[in-house]
Amino acid sequence: MSNQPVLTPAVINAKMVFRIGTILWAIALIVLGILHLSGISVPGRYPLISAAGIVLGALGYWWAHRNHLINDDGLSQSQLPASEK
Repeated sequence: MSNQPVLTPAVINAKMVFRIGTILWAIALIVLGILHLSGISVPGRYPLISAAGIVLGALGYWWAHRNHLINDDGLSQSQLPASEK
């Protein structure tokens, strides 16, 4: 047996992670739209990738709430059984 410490899950503000990621994808989509409207050629898949990032971010936010992975303060819940908390 080794004397390595047991790692515990990090407590993060998961709501903020989902929000920031989704907002960044939305900003990317807006920038691509502005470039397109100003006559600069934008490859067709870039807006689709940005839109997919927005959709996946929103689905991830919803999924985490539905599965109780985020508490009311936005902090991630530990996935350890109650006996180990």
